Amino acid sequence: MARKPAPRPIRTALVVAGWVGAAALVQAVLGAEIGAATRLLEQGIEQRFEGPPPQQARPPARSHEEDAFEPWELVSV
Repeated sequence: MARKPAPRPIRTALVVAGWVGAAALVQAVLGAEIGAATRLLEQGIEQRFEGPPPQQARPPARSHEEDAFEPWELVSV
């Protein structure tokens, strides 16, 4: 004796419910990982638009010897 299949609307509803459940599960598992990667990408893009941070010009450290001269001391600006 063969069993009579369920009506088409019930089968369709079960398939849709299974698909929604699987999609929710995948989103829950991968959502946090994708969110973190997206934030890093957005921060990188914002930094490119803003340009590099300004750097303060400071002379390089001097040598420890008293009589030594540094190469930048030879050039006058």
